[in-house]
Amino acid sequence: MRKLLLSITLLAGFFLSAWAVVDTEGTDVLRTYPSCERSHYPFTLKTAVVESQMQSLLEEHAKHSDIYSLSCSRRDRRPSALCHSVRRVGMFDVGSTGIRLLVADIDLVTSHVNRLCSFEYSMPFGLSEEDSLARLAAIGAMKRVVEERYGSVQEIEFSAVATAGFRSAGEQGQALAKDITRITGVDFRVIDQDREGVLAFLGANLEYPRADPSRVVVWDIGGGSMQITMKQPDAQLLMAGCEIAARTFLEQTLMHVKTGAELITPNPMSINEAEQTFDLARALLTGASTVPSELMPFDAKELELLRQRIRSEKYVLGIGGVHARIVLPCVRAVTGVKELHYTPESLRQTIDYMIAQELTDDGIHQLVGSTMDNFPSTLSSLILVYTVLELLGIKHVQVLDINNTQGLVADYVRS
Repeated sequence: MRKLLLSITLLAGFFLSAWAVVDTEGTDVLRTYPSCERSHYPFTLKTAVVESQMQSLLEEHAKHSDIYSLSCSRRDRRPSALCHSVRRVGMFDVGSTGIRLLVADIDLVTSHVNRLCSFEYSMPFGLSEEDSLARLAAIGAMKRVVEERYGSVQEIEFSAVATAGFRSAGEQGQALAKDITRITGVDFRVIDQDREGVLAFLGANLEYPRADPSRVVVWDIGGGSMQITMKQPDAQLLMAGCEIAARTFLEQTLMHVKTGAELITPNPMSINEAEQTFDLARALLTGASTVPSELMPFDAKELELLRQRIRSEKYVLGIGGVHARIVLPCVRAVTGVKELHYTPESLRQTIDYMIAQELTDDGIHQLVGSTMDNFPSTLSSLILVYTVLELLGIKHVQVLDINNTQGLVADYVRS
């Protein structure tokens, strides 16, 4: 009975907190989104769902760490003069397929980073009024839960970046970014692809410090864009980018290979369809005129510089959701290898297996389990990645499960 009462109390708390968004920020929300009335359940329910998921995560985290103490003063819960150099930050990465949040303490003197918690909330991209409200609710809920749990010792500095999904939305994406800043108080910016490449490079080197930054190539693939970044001899970063990525390439595959008005997945693929998909990837990545597309391809000169660099360097670090949540789980499931890397050979083996087995979305789900949920774009993404390996002569990819939140932290340390 006590457990039942506790569950009811917690549930009531989540919903009261959700209503607080409308009560405390209702004027701004209603002014910006007129259909968001006091009885607008999708907005309040979305807030409650996100808060509930975060609360569960943080309760589990609390069992293993002292989350209320600043990292430079774990023996004393009170703010200490010794901690004047520590900043507590909450960094958001708002991508095409979800929202990521990292909470960390940063010592500005030693540059030490103490990661307190990370959280990811998956959601399909869209900028309709309902989708905009969902993003606004999710970011507001995540910020509020973090403040309640981590903000008692020191004020948290929140920052957020949005990438390809917001960029492709143009003025609408910029307007939503301003709304999120005004209503939630999170410093929210839509960044260009060059900045995205810089954050990828900084984040990868933060999480993989044993690699020499001057000898590392960082390859980031998301839902709407791809960036490959390296440090040049003059210490400046070179970023080669394109707009061909998991979501955009899936759309192109459904447009040019597996056509059909009601089709939402290219799976299963025949051998012939797979070969057409390989050809499509090569054409889109290099900007071949045989495939009409508004998507930006790689710059040919930048690709050649990357080829030369990759021939002479050891490390290609693969970051972002495609490497960590699609390629690596699939390669592991097919080959049985448990390492955090893959090669052209292991990836091609995986692709050939999926084609030979005629795997549908359900078949891919059974193969890899619950480690991923973007099954329609799985095989097309594997083909896209393999095509890049061929174009650049990449022989080995070390996978890091990181995103722009780590890049924001690294940039904060650097600045």
